[in-house]
Amino acid sequence: MRILFVTYCRAMLGANRSLVQLIIDLREQYDVEPYVLMPAVEDGSLHEELERLRIPYFIHPMKAWVVSENAKFQRLRGLKACIENRKNLKEIIDKIEDKQFDLIYSNNSTIQIGADLAKRMKLPHIWHVREYGKADFHIVFSYAPKAVKAKFDAAANVIAVSKSLEKYIRENISPSAKTISIYNGICSRKPLRENWNEDQKLHFCYVGALQDGKNQLELLKAVDVLLREKITDFHVTLVGEGGDYERELREYCNRNTLNSYVTFAGYCSDVMNLLDRMDIGVICSQYEAFGRATVEYMLSSMPVIGANGSGTGEIIRHEINGYLYQGGEVAQLAGYMKKMIMNRDVMKEMGQNAYFYAQENFTSERTADQIYQVIKQSVIS
Repeated sequence: MRILFVTYCRAMLGANRSLVQLIIDLREQYDVEPYVLMPAVEDGSLHEELERLRIPYFIHPMKAWVVSENAKFQRLRGLKACIENRKNLKEIIDKIEDKQFDLIYSNNSTIQIGADLAKRMKLPHIWHVREYGKADFHIVFSYAPKAVKAKFDAAANVIAVSKSLEKYIRENISPSAKTISIYNGICSRKPLRENWNEDQKLHFCYVGALQDGKNQLELLKAVDVLLREKITDFHVTLVGEGGDYERELREYCNRNTLNSYVTFAGYCSDVMNLLDRMDIGVICSQYEAFGRATVEYMLSSMPVIGANGSGTGEIIRHEINGYLYQGGEVAQLAGYMKKMIMNRDVMKEMGQNAYFYAQENFTSERTADQIYQVIKQSVIS
C-alpha cells in the first residue's frame, strides 16, 4: 500500500515525532510505502530525519487554514489561502500523480491540502487530529464552519489522539464525521529502572514547548509555595523553548528568587535519554490532546503529576502511577510535589506502576496496528 503523509511543518516536535514513528512501524510491520509532503518553510529538521531513515519526501509551498484566534479578517485570510492553494494543488498533483497513491493521510488538522488533494485525486483521506486548536494553541479555522465540517465529513476516517479530543471534534467540528480515538504510541526499549535516585534532591521535569497553553508558570508558582514552606530538597528542569512566554517564565524566576531551583534546559532532541536523570514528570496543561511527554515519563519509570482533564486525565491513574490535581490549584500541585519529596518509597512504587502501565497501553506497535486497520478499512470502503 502506498500512502502520502501530509504534515503541517518541518519541526521535530511531538506531532512529527509521532508521524515518523508511525511510518517506521507501518513500513516494517505492514510493508506500507510512505511518501511525505511537507511545507516549504525552514522551521525544522524533519527532512533530515526522513533522509536518515530513507523515507522519500518532497517540499512544496502550501497554505494552512488556521490563523491566530486574535487575527483580523479571518474569513478573508481563509479565502486567500484557498486561492493560493489552488495553484499549489495543481503543482503538487503534477509531481505525485504518477506515484499511484492508495490513500492520503493528514498528520494534523491545521493544514487542509491533504483533504483537497484527496478530493481532486479521488482518493480516501484520513485526518489524524492531534490538537484542540483554540484551547491549546490559540488558533482557529479561517474557513467557515460549514466548509470545515464538509471536509471532515468527506474523510474516510478521522482519528483523534484521545477520547477527550474525539468528544471535542464531535461537539465542535462535526457530529457526523467518522471519528474514532486511538492513543499515540511511543517507541521505547527501556527496561524498568533499577537504580533510583538516592540524592538528597528530587528532580522534577516538565517537557514541552514553553508556551502559555502548556502552563509551565503554574509549576513555577508551586515551586514558590514549596520554598515558602522551607522545602528545598528538589530541583525543576523545564525542557523546551519559546518566545515571549519563556521570557515571562524567566522573569518570574528572577522576581521570586527561584533560579537556584529551576533550570531552563532548552530544546532537547533526545528526550528519553534526558529523562534518565529525572525522577518525576509534570504536566500542567489543562488542554493536552494526548500527552506524549506523559507517556515518555512513564516509560522512563517516572510517576507523573498532571492537571486533570483532557488527555492527561485518561493516562494518569490517580495515586497509582501518579497524581491528578485540579488545574489552577497551585497549592494542590505543590502538595503532591511535597508528597513525592517526603516519601521516596511512594515515588518508586508509582514509577514502577507507570512503567508497566505505559508498556501495556501505549507502545508504537500497538498504535500502528490500530491505525493500519483504519487505513485498510478506508481504502476498501
